Amino acid sequence: MSLDFSRPFETTASGLYRMTAGDDAYLFTQFEPTDARRAFPCWDEPSFKIPYRVILQVPEGLTALTNTPIDSRTAADGWETIDFAETPPLPSYLLALAVGPFDRLPMDGLSVPGAIYAPRGQGSMGAIAAEITPPLLEALEQWFERPYPFAKLDFVAVPEFWPGAMENPGLVTYADNLLLLDPERASNSLTLVRVPEWATYQEIYLGLKERGYIVYESKDQLAGKTFQVANMGALEEVHVDSFLAALGQVLEQAHAEREPAKAAGGSLRLVKNP
Repeated sequence: MSLDFSRPFETTASGLYRMTAGDDAYLFTQFEPTDARRAFPCWDEPSFKIPYRVILQVPEGLTALTNTPIDSRTAADGWETIDFAETPPLPSYLLALAVGPFDRLPMDGLSVPGAIYAPRGQGSMGAIAAEITPPLLEALEQWFERPYPFAKLDFVAVPEFWPGAMENPGLVTYADNLLLLDPERASNSLTLVRVPEWATYQEIYLGLKERGYIVYESKDQLAGKTFQVANMGALEEVHVDSFLAALGQVLEQAHAEREPAKAAGGSLRLVKNP
């Protein structure tokens, strides 16, 4: 079946929407829970999972992103046609797009290609996230005893992003004030660790308590590592051991009361293999 359709871009942060940052225009998506249908015809329910193959036509000079790497690209008459690799079967709400004049900051040391994309002029503020992500991903791969299951891991900083973050496989979106940090203006500390994509891959929903449990249980893989974090306007050296000890105290009650992760047709309790 082939369908021709058109729809104006949304102007609020849902569906496929257009926004401006400074003098630049950007396109982003936020499809959860049921806003993919506002962008294209689909069965917009989580139980329907299909592979997607995205082809975008964008003005030359802009960066275009989706969940998978680029397969091919051609240019003509000031426009670029970009053909992306097919996704694994996904529910519609996890498909993601981003287009604009982004700065790109590579995340070296990941087991797959990955980068942080920020609005023009803000790329340097992704340096701390780019430093801390590879060891966190490595620790989680060891915890799950399997490699990260997607072809790439990109983070996109989205201005005024009301959900805070969205775990689109291969293209995780974050509110810009969560992902980007200007060391000269930092006035507080914030750590955001999301562990959604193995859960998506396994068709299991992990609640926040279980995500925290996974991070806490990764302490052996992270032991001895040191990162810089912002604290009251200055960068300080913080050992992950100390951070995880503090995290453990915060999560202790949550661990004791944690509910089973939800899975279709039953329930599952998160258990670490010995």
